[in-house]
Amino acid sequence: MSVRSLEKVAFRAMSVALLALCTQSVSLAENLHGLFGGHYEGPRMATFDNSLGETTFAMSISPKVEPVQRASDVVVYVDTSASQAGIFKRDSISTLEKLLSSLNAEDRVKLVAIDLDPVELTKDFFRPDSDEIAVAIENLKQRVSLGSTDMAGMLKSASNSFASTTDRNKSVVYIGDGVTRGGLLKTIKFEVEVKKLVANQISVSSYAIGPERDIELLAALANHTGGNFFVDSDDEMAMQNGAIGLAATIHGSIFWPATTKMPEQISESFPKMVPPLRTDRDTILVGTLKSRGEMEIAIEGQFNGKKTALTWPVVAEPSNDDFAFLPQLIQDARIDNGMSLPTAGSNGLREAGRVVFAKSRELSDLSHQAMATGNVTAAKTLASAALKKDPYNTEAFVLSEAASYAIQDSPENDPFDEKEPTDAFEGENKPATNAPAGEKQDEEAPASDDATPAPQKDLTAPPAQDEVNQSVPEQPPIVETEDSFKAVGQPDLAQDDVQRLLGQGAKETQNLIQSEEDRINVLTEKLTAQTEYELTRAREEMASAPGKAIDRIKGMIDILDQTTQIDPNRGQDLRNRLVSALMTARQRKLTFDDRMALRDQNMAAAFEYERSIRDYERREEQLAQLLNRFDSLMKETNYDEAREIAYQAQTLNPNSPEAVAADGTARVSYAYRLQYELGRKRQFSFLATLLESEKSAMPFPGNPPLVFPDAEEWRRKKAARAKYQDVRLSGNDKDEEILRALDEPAFFDEEEIEFEEIMDRLTDTYGINIVLDETARDDELAEDEPITFKVSGIRLKNALRLMLKPHNATFIVRDEVLRIISLDVASDPEFFVTNVYNVGDLVAPRNNPGGGAGGG
Repeated sequence: MSVRSLEKVAFRAMSVALLALCTQSVSLAENLHGLFGGHYEGPRMATFDNSLGETTFAMSISPKVEPVQRASDVVVYVDTSASQAGIFKRDSISTLEKLLSSLNAEDRVKLVAIDLDPVELTKDFFRPDSDEIAVAIENLKQRVSLGSTDMAGMLKSASNSFASTTDRNKSVVYIGDGVTRGGLLKTIKFEVEVKKLVANQISVSSYAIGPERDIELLAALANHTGGNFFVDSDDEMAMQNGAIGLAATIHGSIFWPATTKMPEQISESFPKMVPPLRTDRDTILVGTLKSRGEMEIAIEGQFNGKKTALTWPVVAEPSNDDFAFLPQLIQDARIDNGMSLPTAGSNGLREAGRVVFAKSRELSDLSHQAMATGNVTAAKTLASAALKKDPYNTEAFVLSEAASYAIQDSPENDPFDEKEPTDAFEGENKPATNAPAGEKQDEEAPASDDATPAPQKDLTAPPAQDEVNQSVPEQPPIVETEDSFKAVGQPDLAQDDVQRLLGQGAKETQNLIQSEEDRINVLTEKLTAQTEYELTRAREEMASAPGKAIDRIKGMIDILDQTTQIDPNRGQDLRNRLVSALMTARQRKLTFDDRMALRDQNMAAAFEYERSIRDYERREEQLAQLLNRFDSLMKETNYDEAREIAYQAQTLNPNSPEAVAADGTARVSYAYRLQYELGRKRQFSFLATLLESEKSAMPFPGNPPLVFPDAEEWRRKKAARAKYQDVRLSGNDKDEEILRALDEPAFFDEEEIEFEEIMDRLTDTYGINIVLDETARDDELAEDEPITFKVSGIRLKNALRLMLKPHNATFIVRDEVLRIISLDVASDPEFFVTNVYNVGDLVAPRNNPGGGAGGG
């Protein structure tokens, strides 16, 4: 994958980073700043020298004229595309209302809605507080948010919205997200429309609001037309500050350049067409320098309708690492002559620099991931691209070096594809390692500059006899006495023979000493070469594996400490060099450990970010599946299920314009289908009713209207009506007195009292004649039957019913007495009485089967 493709992969993260930098609604021109310093005190030119020796600059200038406030004509475009639904539409209209309240009475406003096409809500300019503007705002509130935004059409409409000659400021205000069909910033349309706006001296300012915002487009538009832009946020004062800032921008003064004269020291500058210069913020130019020094910028143009010439003396400052992003920014500006530069003031330049640095960090993270997967070639490419954007990206530098060493240490590129040296002496006369010898050793392990010169031998020449003898075991000790000769089994010798042998032994001893010196020199040379080799490999390992370099140097120091048969001066020099390299390696290891810890932290953050991206993409995929299912159901006119799918989509992503639109469409379609079905049913029922009416007017010769039941049914109904044969249409006075007495409250507290005594007490208390019928006496209730019953405050008839029921008895009012009868005969027709009586008003008939008034 190419670096450009990987940058596209990181574009979404860069957009999020840019929005994060603009979370508060603060204008890039809130205060007049010079580059990244404090308040503007004059023109400045900050510079940065890249690794190729090229000098890049960023220059801040502002017109040295007194601002003049003039009345303004303002065209306000309010975005009504699908992305501006819900809370964004409400906040956009609130911002518009606050902007109108911040304008002066002399200002005039024209209101336009913009989505697929510009729609004029007012045909002309009116006062901000006029009735026409109020009506237009109400129409705007009623407008449905649909479609996408045509920013190119808006700019073209803006160029034709003002009179050609006027002494008033001409300003365009856009309230929306700036997201347009197919993109606009990198197209020729953007340049054409911006040039028209500048030719007509029309400035464009924006208030960015919406779920996704094209900040780069709005910033570039403000930069090239002499406007400002503000960003919405969750701050309670965001809309208030944005409206006030837009009003201040509308009333600000602008210097419109016509011709520009740049000094010879400037090789190139961007934008090629110098933007309009505002008095309330500085204007930024970037480019490259031939040389530093004093220079002067001269620009001629118009200010408040008058020709004006301005000059700025500028001195290039020393190179500043804070502007390391300039080479990349200028490289991007060369593509379109700086038309896409979003550098609206020093704050805009700062944000552009942060985006470049953020892209560098993103490429570093991608390089981390490539290294983690073993793709060192891609890691090297990504790290180099990150360093191109930010030469001081330490993390990218470490990754680039590590990738380079990894590529060099690969089997196909390893120049030392031999067996590693051994780590211990096999004998006293053999070195601990097998260092490369001869010419190959000289090429691969050059001596360091701080090495002490020592006699060198031609290691490529055939070895001398003495050098060959160094591998031969040592000679036995020289026999110096006669007893010694005898001790080794020598025959008795004369004195001359002894002297001869002693002379021969001295000569051999001298030869042995010379051979030992040569052996020490050879061993010293080999250890020197091995030390150089180990130091070279340790230097290579310090960048990517300092721990391995430390172990390598320690092992070589141990070898030197265990080897005594070398030149002491050379041995001490070699040991000092190894100790110095060991200290350096330890320092490198501390730095490397810090970098590795930072890498691990960044890797963890990268993995977390990648997980968030995967979750986001998974949600987007689920949303796309739900919306596809929704489209299919809508085509099938299955509005009920489509409504459920739309609800799931909106629950998954409440901020998705597609999900919101789908939910609204489904609910409207479902309601329309229900209304349609109800209308059809109503029409069908109406016709069915008319049909029944027509049928009722038809004669029925074979269907008689009256049908009589058979004889058995008549007999059953006659038996059922038998109980109503004895009906009193009005009771006599005595019966009515008994019935009224039964409705009076009663109090019983009886404990084993004979029933006859209770009847006598009721007769005395209520004036009721009570008769115990034979049916009750024959059953279970007699005069001497003991009664236990306690009740208080209920009507007498209910108390009697409760008292008699345990004894299988009840009562009726008949023949001017209260008769106590058995429950078994209560259903006999003999005891059926239907009473119609008046107590106060006429009361409905009471049917008292088996209980008379007591059962009612």
